[in-house]
Amino acid sequence: MAYPVLYDVAYSYTGFQAAQGDNSFPGTELDADLAGLEDSIAAVLAFVEGAIRSDGKLTNGSVDFDQLSTGVKASIGSASDVSSLITTMNAQVASATTSATSAATNAAAAAASATSASNNASSATLSASTASTAATNASTSATNAATSAANAAATLANALTGPVSSTDKTAVRFSGTGGKTGQASALIIADTTAALSRVANGGVPVQGTNTNDNGAAGYVGEYLENNVTGAVNVATDTPTAIASIMLTPGDWDVNAGFTVFPNGNNTLTEIHCCLSNVNNGLTGFPFGAPHAMHVAFLDNQAAIMPTGVARWSVSVNTTVYAVVNLKYTTGGTMTATACIRARRAR
Repeated sequence: MAYPVLYDVAYSYTGFQAAQGDNSFPGTELDADLAGLEDSIAAVLAFVEGAIRSDGKLTNGSVDFDQLSTGVKASIGSASDVSSLITTMNAQVASATTSATSAATNAAAAAASATSASNNASSATLSASTASTAATNASTSATNAATSAANAAATLANALTGPVSSTDKTAVRFSGTGGKTGQASALIIADTTAALSRVANGGVPVQGTNTNDNGAAGYVGEYLENNVTGAVNVATDTPTAIASIMLTPGDWDVNAGFTVFPNGNNTLTEIHCCLSNVNNGLTGFPFGAPHAMHVAFLDNQAAIMPTGVARWSVSVNTTVYAVVNLKYTTGGTMTATACIRARRAR
């Protein structure tokens, strides 16, 4: 149960006496008595709280040996015996606490020692592993060094040997068939342009092909040809492309030849032919290599007309057309065939 609550006097009888205006009413004395009662009750409550807990039981530590009954005293002995027993128990508790603390300290020290030992063992294992790795690496390095030495010896055994001095920029050629002896040749190679010349300023002969083949694409001597044998209609005074070829970047010599065929009783008075970079367009020098004839031709007679040879130096793929222009009267539409060819000069 809870402690009783102290009543607080809230009404003032002195104030009531003053309000009545009648000093015969004992308001002041009544308030004094009530205050005295309140103080007494508070003292009683304080005393009770010192002896009894709020749950109705005696306050802890409030009973001494003297308050015990005679029977209880007889069962536990005298007050001095109890005090001695308590002192002994306290001493035993203190000793046990000290022993427990010492044991905990020793256990912590043992754990620290075990951890240190484990760390030392790990370090030793790591050191052994590192030493093993270092030994393996050293062995590998030694093996590699031996292999390198063997390779160097083999290289030296197969090394090309030559004269103690030579002419600057001369190409080296083998002497004999052993494949290890070199000597200076008569060929000189320029440093930056790779231009070829010969010792004593002579020319360098270059052997051509000894069979009926063509130079490979992109190399000197590459040959292109387009021979159009099917007759192409050519209206009078109308430039007409008969054949064409595609030149890849390089320096080329190009020419073409035409055969003109009559159709009925044509009167042919002029033939113009050329090389052109314009389809169905006539061009002049230097690339066109034009050829023209202003003469009267016999009726119904075929005519053959070549262009000149022209240099075409191109940096991109370029189409070259073989173009012919005919002037004639009477008869039907004339026709023409053509062959255009190119040779890579360099």
